[in-house]
Amino acid sequence: MNNPTPIHISLDLETLSTASNAAIVQIGAVTLDGQEFCEYINPKSSEAAGLDVSVETIQWWNTQDPAIRAQVTGGTTSLATALGKFLKWCQEVGPLDQIHLWSYGGDFDLPILRNAYECFTEYPFNYRNHHCLRTLSWALGLPYIKPARAHNALEDAIAQAQLL
Repeated sequence: MNNPTPIHISLDLETLSTASNAAIVQIGAVTLDGQEFCEYINPKSSEAAGLDVSVETIQWWNTQDPAIRAQVTGGTTSLATALGKFLKWCQEVGPLDQIHLWSYGGDFDLPILRNAYECFTEYPFNYRNHHCLRTLSWALGLPYIKPARAHNALEDAIAQAQLL
């Protein structure tokens, strides 16, 4: 039997809350062969979809580098459009049943992504293909790789992919 080759994608989100239904302001992803996806989302669009915005997270963002904060929270794309673009990008990378999503912490990015999709449609990815880089790196004793720019989802996804 010929098993399909998995396609590994490192994913990171920037959000306005730490809840599992957090408002998303940036989606960053990269395949192991370097194909990149990045979309900045209008914060009002995520909030309008009923996703959580916390005062504590907004206060935290206010302490971050102003240029990064402005870039990450200054998106103009609607959440629905950004999720559609991400799905289309994944489908261009390969068949969805072969997509394996990796995030740094299995209880943050992927549940937030799922909850965001479910505001509009059915979640398109197989939960069996969700993986946690934090657990993998801890189990193997791998060092944390610092991204080039902190709190930028694409930069975080690229750093995470280096672990894989």
